[in-house]
Amino acid sequence: MKTFLTWFAVAVSALCLLAPCFAGQSDAVELDSLGDNIALHKTYTTDRAPNAFPDGYLGDPMCRDAGDATQLTDGELAARCWFDPRTVGWWGDLVTITIDLGEVLPVDAVAIHLSSERNGLRIPVLTRVLVSDDLKTYHVAGELDAATARSQWTATQQCEPDSNPHGWIELKHLNTRGRYVTLSIYSKSHYLDEIRVFSGDVDASNVVFDPKKVVVSPDAVTPFFRFSQTSVANNVLTPLVLLQPRKDPVDLWVDLPASVAVAAPKPAEQTSITIDGETYTRFKLIKPRELYLSTELPAGSQAAIRLTNSADPEDPKALTQKIYLDIIAIPQTKPFQTILMNVGFADLDFWERWPNIIQNYQNTGLNLITPLGGNDYWYRLHIHHDPRVTSLIQQAKAAGLKVGGNYSPFCNVQINGEKLPHRPAVYLTNDKEAGVNCPRVYTENYLKIPDNQDTVSLQEGFKAGLDMMFLDSEPQWAGDICACERCKELWKEYLDQRSLPFVSLTQCYRDNPQLLQDFWDEFYVGLWGTLKKAADEASHTGSASLGLYGVPSISPHSYEFGNRPAPAVLYAKGILDHANPTFYYTKTPDIADAMKLVAAQLPKGTPIYPWLSSGDGFHYAYERTPADFRNRVLEILFNGGQGFIVWNVRGFDAQDYAAVAEVIQALQPYENILLNGEPQPDFIASADDASVKVTSLALGGQTLVLVTRYNATDPGHVALQGPELENAEVTLLLGGPVKQDGGRITLDFDGSEADCVRVLLVRK
Repeated sequence: MKTFLTWFAVAVSALCLLAPCFAGQSDAVELDSLGDNIALHKTYTTDRAPNAFPDGYLGDPMCRDAGDATQLTDGELAARCWFDPRTVGWWGDLVTITIDLGEVLPVDAVAIHLSSERNGLRIPVLTRVLVSDDLKTYHVAGELDAATARSQWTATQQCEPDSNPHGWIELKHLNTRGRYVTLSIYSKSHYLDEIRVFSGDVDASNVVFDPKKVVVSPDAVTPFFRFSQTSVANNVLTPLVLLQPRKDPVDLWVDLPASVAVAAPKPAEQTSITIDGETYTRFKLIKPRELYLSTELPAGSQAAIRLTNSADPEDPKALTQKIYLDIIAIPQTKPFQTILMNVGFADLDFWERWPNIIQNYQNTGLNLITPLGGNDYWYRLHIHHDPRVTSLIQQAKAAGLKVGGNYSPFCNVQINGEKLPHRPAVYLTNDKEAGVNCPRVYTENYLKIPDNQDTVSLQEGFKAGLDMMFLDSEPQWAGDICACERCKELWKEYLDQRSLPFVSLTQCYRDNPQLLQDFWDEFYVGLWGTLKKAADEASHTGSASLGLYGVPSISPHSYEFGNRPAPAVLYAKGILDHANPTFYYTKTPDIADAMKLVAAQLPKGTPIYPWLSSGDGFHYAYERTPADFRNRVLEILFNGGQGFIVWNVRGFDAQDYAAVAEVIQALQPYENILLNGEPQPDFIASADDASVKVTSLALGGQTLVLVTRYNATDPGHVALQGPELENAEVTLLLGGPVKQDGGRITLDFDGSEADCVRVLLVRK
């Protein structure tokens, strides 16, 4: 995993170098207008030491250096992300930074300078500011959500020509005071280089603290659930994933009003309790991982619940969190017949804790369930023959669902197994050893082990009734290996067999990469062909459907050695059956072009199921808002996709499920157009900005039209006209409003993320 992380960061950085940075508006004037930076040269502490690139990379120490203890308040801005020693970096979900101002001072704004890829991948999901006089009690001064932070950062991003962008995010109008300013920053990883604090016009003597926002520690703001506000559906059970230690979860007590009930987990006990004049039913939950709430309150109403870690309401050491619930109704919809919609990637334990999971899938229109993960195949099926696995699969099939599987063969654990020879891969560019074995150790040694876990797991999954598998192989190498002695030997044989003149691997990598690709293609055909054959033998149909995670690639490089095969060869030989590109990093407006790039690498008609992500989980890498997720799904379906796979179900919430159901409900009657419609260039859009795009698919006298306006934040006006609109009936399927006047359609957008798409049906 260490090798993967270091490669990943450098590889993504390399991709970002290919495009110029957005020349955003500088925020220098705005920051200067806030007055002096009262954090300049002040000391700070962090809850954990910077840990990005603990071993450096190929001799470069990267951002980790002795200056990390002072660089966040030294007044200097970095320019090269993790390459710049002025950057301070962390890998992990949360970092807490406390700046000591030296005395109690007014605090009105905090600005953070940080870097990310151009798509904003590492922009914080949540940034929280707290102030304290004594580090014993804290006041929650402000919070910044992901969408606002991404917008701020994008508008201010700047970078040197050869690096990833840096930009500012800000929390303003805090109107508070304190000696200590604490930042809690939630992100997949953090690359910060400067924090500034401003007093503005705040008078410290006039600051009044809200007693409801006083806590005993930064961790006590949201100790059990990630947010203080969330949504609960009144017609479908969806999980609220709790913040529980993985190894040692604790018991919790949940206080519910009469209008809300706990559907799972089953309470150990319950009592009636009155707090601040409000009556609750208190339920004791034994080490809960998720909370499933049911209610009959109408959509649009609100309720509140309390979570605590103590049965005694007077316990002074107890942590208590109040969570405000927005009640929504998820549209009930029929699923697509062919297009596959999945939210998954969890092990069987998770699905078993979810009441009525099959019914919930049916209600929301999802039609592909993936109930197994990790080692479920090996331990639950192969070792223990657990009947609960086959029972759930049978229930899903009886309900009309497809059943898929996620498994990770060809991963670091297997390749570096203790029983395998130690033969490190070697980088072509500098002859240095990589942190993992040569990939050929897997085919030449691991797959030769009788009943090896990978082969057995694939076979057990298909024996249990899986319809398809998504193979997520882990080893990640940059595109410049392997030149170990074994690969050199096989390379010479490869050239001799083809009567080609000898050229070293290093020289071929530089001068003739296509030949080197052909050499590695033989390896991948053997690797995945072996696993495909094993899966076919176990499948009830005699033909297992397989896709390989991240293949085809949508990077500018069509092929990378190590873990990214050239897809055309594998599809042509029938080894892979569906495509599984990853769109985690792809901005929503760019998905259409990404889909075209994927399709160009595949035989015509190959199903494309991109991986997406969404949800509110801070330790999931690519958080999106429900509205943005809806738009991403629309882009996939209107540009040749036959479905999607979501990583990770633990981050998905009621609003996300509602967004999926909304799309399915609107488009399910027109599935045939999505699958077989021809793109139409006939619609002409006129708009008051250049961000408007029209995508249309026509079949049998009907045309589906997707109108998008992603990058505009002000209200706008769009007009559509064209021969297809003359004497046509226009129906609004998603979004609104729409006006029709003869052969002209007008659309008004309010500039919000929730109102940047329209889906229309045009009938001649």
